[in-house]
Amino acid sequence: MLIPGEPITYVITVLNAGDQELHNITVVENVPPGLTYLRSGFGPGVRPSRPGGIYDPDSRTLKWEFPAIAGGESGVVSFQVRVNNDVPPGTIVGNEVKVMADGFTEPVIDGVGVRVNLAKLRIRKDADKDKVGPGEEVRYTLSYWSSGNTPLTGVRLTDVVPDYTKFSWVDEQGNYDEATRTITWSVGDLARQAGSAQGGFEEVSFGVVIDNEVPNGAWIINTARIVSDQTEPEESNRMVTAFIPPEAPAIYLEKSVDKTLAQEEDVLTLYPDLHQFVSHRPGNQCRDYR
Repeated sequence: MLIPGEPITYVITVLNAGDQELHNITVVENVPPGLTYLRSGFGPGVRPSRPGGIYDPDSRTLKWEFPAIAGGESGVVSFQVRVNNDVPPGTIVGNEVKVMADGFTEPVIDGVGVRVNLAKLRIRKDADKDKVGPGEEVRYTLSYWSSGNTPLTGVRLTDVVPDYTKFSWVDEQGNYDEATRTITWSVGDLARQAGSAQGGFEEVSFGVVIDNEVPNGAWIINTARIVSDQTEPEESNRMVTAFIPPEAPAIYLEKSVDKTLAQEEDVLTLYPDLHQFVSHRPGNQCRDYR
């Protein structure tokens, strides 16, 4: 899918699938109308005779030359174009590449077609904590924008409250459905901001509280989604928060006695609330009494 105003990169791989070395290989790419040529280069494998292709703006063709490619080897070239803003939505932009070499009477031809869309929605999710314990609150923030130049309508965001958490709050734009544990933001129209690389940048947020009973080693995983009347649903990055169980309870004891040397039948006072006396039995064992 192409977006007006956004760059797109095409990659062409020329493979010599035979055993014999090919000579004087020429790759010619037709840059279709509606696209503005930006730059070209090469990739891994056999290098062309010059790093970038030769672009002819009159014929709108781009050419690379390889002196030779051995059997089983390949060369990779690429070029970048930008979709013009006046290309109507729904247009299929097709382009064609031709490859010629010594010994070939006809060029090898391949092509690809890509549909131009109005815009593309983007969404990113962040959390204010990456480690949480029972009863703690986590604030999630959803940042969203349009990467195209055309305003979008009916923009909606949804986010399902993750497992091991309870819904706490949502900003004034959102609505929480307890039955489905889903928060919905009906944004409406969204337009690209002038001079913004990311387009119309907006944020919404909500909070959850971690359950008191969470399995040790559990992960709190959450993903949001955005859609509009003109675009397909887009999912955010997965936000993963580690659950850290509370430390195991520990009891520390300190014991003292009022005598360091005792005779048989002497009474010993063990602080704070235990009395023992020395037994006459072997091993100097003690019995409790209260």
